[in-house]
Amino acid sequence: MPGMRPYIPSPGKGRHLRGGLECPSRMRHTHIRVFVHIVFSTKNRRNTIREGFRQRLWSYMGGIARANKLHAIIIGGMGDHAHLLLAIPSTIAIGRAVQMIKMGSSTWVRENEYKLFQWQEGFAAFSVSQSNLEKVKEYVCDQERHHRKMSFAEEWNAFLQKHGISLTRGEGQYRPYRGSYLNADPRHRVPG
Repeated sequence: MPGMRPYIPSPGKGRHLRGGLECPSRMRHTHIRVFVHIVFSTKNRRNTIREGFRQRLWSYMGGIARANKLHAIIIGGMGDHAHLLLAIPSTIAIGRAVQMIKMGSSTWVRENEYKLFQWQEGFAAFSVSQSNLEKVKEYVCDQERHHRKMSFAEEWNAFLQKHGISLTRGEGQYRPYRGSYLNADPRHRVPG
């Protein structure tokens, strides 16, 4: 066609575009490292995971994670809730990862320990940076010590506030925390 330039491959890295512009080659692989701290409770926050059974449950949940290509860095908790620190691949949504672990583990608990066992609907998930990984691992490991000072409800509310989430009363839905850091610029205020 008149006025069209042919594609000319670059001798180096990259490729030429029309007009002679150099464009770097596309990335050939996807590299993702996403760490997520997930917290969920037993149905009605009942203390139904007895102390002697917890370690078996946490190990079983780790096995479910492995079987589904998730990397469970640490799993722990108390009788009424669980903490999971996971590395989640790009191919699995966080909600799906939690669903697989909760479904598989609740079935296993009902078959092996407590026939009426259920997890509470929903969960909280917080991103964790590489630099905070050790701190979160220690936190999950030290659950017994933490819960000598605060209940799970207090811990839950502290997590939500720390991560900028507030629970809308009566709706059962989350909305962004309306703390001062969001209201510094009027363009970023949360409606409602």
